[in-house]
Amino acid sequence: MTKYYKIPNKADQELRNSGKKKNIISFNGQGRSGKTTQAKRLVKVKSDSDMEKYIYVLCHTLRDNFKKNFYGQLARSDQQFQQEVIGIPSLPWLVADFHWRIKPLLLDDYFIVYDHYLADYYADVLSNSSAENFQSFVKENLAIPHFKHGTHFYLDIDFDEYQDRGQNRKGTEWFTVSSKGLFEERRGRYHELCDLGYLQLINANADENTVFEDIQRVLERRIGNNEH
Repeated sequence: MTKYYKIPNKADQELRNSGKKKNIISFNGQGRSGKTTQAKRLVKVKSDSDMEKYIYVLCHTLRDNFKKNFYGQLARSDQQFQQEVIGIPSLPWLVADFHWRIKPLLLDDYFIVYDHYLADYYADVLSNSSAENFQSFVKENLAIPHFKHGTHFYLDIDFDEYQDRGQNRKGTEWFTVSSKGLFEERRGRYHELCDLGYLQLINANADENTVFEDIQRVLERRIGNNEH
């Protein structure tokens, strides 16, 4: 008898045949790097100037709705919440959200601009893995756009900049990194993805306008080369 893990996977033919997997842009990086700011700005500029439809998406929406509307009503400790909802299950939440909410938007000719995506999961959780293995797993099992579909940015800031920006955010963040060693370890995993060509590296230490101009240049170049 064929065991369950030997059953061949079938790709999402509907999405593949549509050619819409390329219509995805994501912003990845550590906290305070400007992901939300740049993603929302890009959607506004594109929506005002292009014929295409752009929409901003926070990839943790399904998980957060579950927490707010159901899980939060249960008698669970913070540790249980981290283990059962935030931690390892983050990837399944992202995948379920994609097939439930995002795929229909892509098929309806939207360009999706993600705030957080696969690179953040890789950098935060898979410290002992390899980027190539993770890419292969996503490609072969999840039927969602992977690093070679669309354009995925990494907004890079150093630890000093991270700390400086944190002075204005006290009490407003649910997660912070106080250790420079941990910060640099995670930063190294992002750079690994950049070195492989999975992410487009953007120097986010610069001011907001300069960062946005760099992002636009990358998108224009990739569209011109028919990569996006």
